[in-house]
Amino acid sequence: MLSKEECFAVSELAHRLIDAGRKEDAMALVDGLVQFNPEWPWGWYAAGRACFEVQDFGRAVEFLGRGIKVGAGIEAQMLWLEALVAAGRTPEASAAAKHIRKTGTAAELGRLSALGL
Repeated sequence: MLSKEECFAVSELAHRLIDAGRKEDAMALVDGLVQFNPEWPWGWYAAGRACFEVQDFGRAVEFLGRGIKVGAGIEAQMLWLEALVAAGRTPEASAAAKHIRKTGTAAELGRLSALGL
């Protein structure tokens, strides 16, 4: 199993590949990351984050959602909401944001407001 730091290192490598114009290589790396340990939430978060960065919002929603199901925290939830909005799924994002609106920090509430949620 990869540690949180190792997952983020793989994610960073994926981002560097994206910046170098090697999106296919980056996405292969991301796919391998989640296949290596599908029960590790940080792998799903890193994969979703990489997909979000290349504007593959559908995959970002899928990966982040899987990460949330296996225990990824509030940062994954917030990025998942952003990906839903970017994918044109604002009503779904708005419904999912209800819990965060009740319990979120000022920063989280500010992010929701910026998304129009």
